[in-house]
Amino acid sequence: MQKILLLFVFLVIAGCTSNQIKSLERASGSFKVLGNFELDVTSSEPQSFVVEKPEKPSFWSARSDGQTWWGTSLCFDNVDSLDEFPIILEASIAFKLTMGGKEYIADEHEGYNRVNYCSWYDERKGVHRKGWAIRSKLLPPEADFDSPMNIEIQILNDKDSVLTNLSKKYPKPILIVYTDG
Repeated sequence: MQKILLLFVFLVIAGCTSNQIKSLERASGSFKVLGNFELDVTSSEPQSFVVEKPEKPSFWSARSDGQTWWGTSLCFDNVDSLDEFPIILEASIAFKLTMGGKEYIADEHEGYNRVNYCSWYDERKGVHRKGWAIRSKLLPPEADFDSPMNIEIQILNDKDSVLTNLSKKYPKPILIVYTDG
């Protein structure tokens, strides 16, 4: 009986389309978008965003060690093809994440590989978003998800003006903040 049930579950999952799989992931709580924030990629000033009520993944998708993947992606709306994006985004971006008064990330990174990109379909708006995953990290079990998540991002150097030029073609770049089990 267990083998038949396991075979049935496998066939159901194998027959799912990518949108159905994403729906299953959302239903199980393994992937949660905490916020979409419009980002001015032409500014070199620090920009701050607050996720008032960050959510941990559900019990069903939580990591056994109690840690939570947190990440951000810089996406542009309605991009037809990733071929328009350079393989390496040579931009210097400073990042800071604090929750409950504790700083979890405070660093500067340069060079974002397109292999780690965001590809997101916003069903409510019918918008395809593509870009680069620009920061991810495991947050420890003691991270205070009951307090607001404060994010500060600063584009220090947009080499070859890639972000500026993309923002002219695809207005309103979005910073997507998410957690994953």
